[in-house]
Amino acid sequence: MKGVVVVFCLVAVLLGCVCGIAVQHEVEQEVAVEELQVRIRINGKEDMDRLTALGINLDHHRTLEEVDAIVTEQDKLILKVNGFQFEQLSKQEHLDNFESHTRRADSSIKYHDYEHLSKFLQEIASNYSSITRLFSLGDSVQNRHIYCLHISDNPNLNEPLEPEFRYVANMHGDETVGRELLVQFITLLTSSYGHDTRLTSLVNSTSIYIVPTMNPDGYELKRRSNARGFDLNRNFPDQFNRGTNPQQKETTALMTFFRSRSFVLAANFHGGSVVANYPFDGNQRVQSGSYAAAPDDSIFKALASTYADSNSRMKASNEFPNGITNGAEWYVLYGGMQDYGYLHYGDLELTIELSNVKNPRESELARYWEENKESMIRYLEFVHKGVYGEVKEKSGGKVVTEAKITVGHLMWVGVDKENGDYYKMLLPGQYSIKCEAKGYKTVTGTVRVEEGKKTRMDFFLEKS
Repeated sequence: MKGVVVVFCLVAVLLGCVCGIAVQHEVEQEVAVEELQVRIRINGKEDMDRLTALGINLDHHRTLEEVDAIVTEQDKLILKVNGFQFEQLSKQEHLDNFESHTRRADSSIKYHDYEHLSKFLQEIASNYSSITRLFSLGDSVQNRHIYCLHISDNPNLNEPLEPEFRYVANMHGDETVGRELLVQFITLLTSSYGHDTRLTSLVNSTSIYIVPTMNPDGYELKRRSNARGFDLNRNFPDQFNRGTNPQQKETTALMTFFRSRSFVLAANFHGGSVVANYPFDGNQRVQSGSYAAAPDDSIFKALASTYADSNSRMKASNEFPNGITNGAEWYVLYGGMQDYGYLHYGDLELTIELSNVKNPRESELARYWEENKESMIRYLEFVHKGVYGEVKEKSGGKVVTEAKITVGHLMWVGVDKENGDYYKMLLPGQYSIKCEAKGYKTVTGTVRVEEGKKTRMDFFLEKS
């Protein structure tokens, strides 16, 4: 009997530790915890999904025998209690590529730390004030600005019938390529305005928002997570309630930003693999390898292919057919940004993995820019395909700002809160379309979208 009591007490202590750990993850930490990288031995995808269910933050390196993870000392205890064997990886190789701001003669594209990125953005906003507006979405945990640059022919206006688009990078602080690609993309759009017909037309017809770093603290700290140890791409509200808590300052800033605009299309840039990843990232079963189709699955695949087709390295992937993947079919994650924006606002977003090495040497950045430049342009151009229009009262023409547009079985989109316009990206074809708003009669119709074109369809509503 004593033996049984001792075993029971030991199990209780271990369970108490794990429960305590789970609670600790729910409590915002004032001091950043150390971020460790481990390689865990597993037996197939079932073990991988067990790790996800335990709240272990899996990284991209994964086979049927092993998977890398970003963990804390507390997470290591969870692994031990649950019978997982692992080894801690050296940080040195990972950190060696974080070069200082000292400029090297052999690098045409340079890394920008927070100070120099801020200076670059301020200079762009000053030098190209007629087509740019720089503002902060909010501050990080360590009080660095999360800068956003608005590029448009009228950057201080919310122009009607102009689709809103965003690029975000560096939400994982140690994934640095996207940050520098957006610096190059900003430079390309602004310096080409008035000189290059294709790019000038894009700026004139699109409201473009660019956030080079969502996680400025993580970059400065040379780590994936924010300054409090939270992975920001697991921190958004999730349809299966599996995202991490509490919500971090950086996450709140982006959520507020999404709510304030009417985004149609977006992408966020990551590193650690080379692939265009599309929703959904999670499924109810917590089962990696199981395709989780979104209502707009067909256009998500077309968007992913648009990006991958112009990137020869991505297109030729041996791991991902044609360089694209459904998120959950690759591996499940919860609390991600792309699923959140789609489910709450109807904007279509991809996660673009740019490089197998998360933070390559500065001398390699020019190659990544050449590989991705055309993809970034073509992806932006795609925002102009589908159906768009305005929603107004039939009598008097007053804008109806609380309307919702639904096309067939696809995800609904709202109308702009200021000017009552809407955009719904569609592939060529004929669709049923419905406009509804509280206090008004629902209007239905049919719309036909042709290849390479957008179709205008306005709605005029009568009060019910």
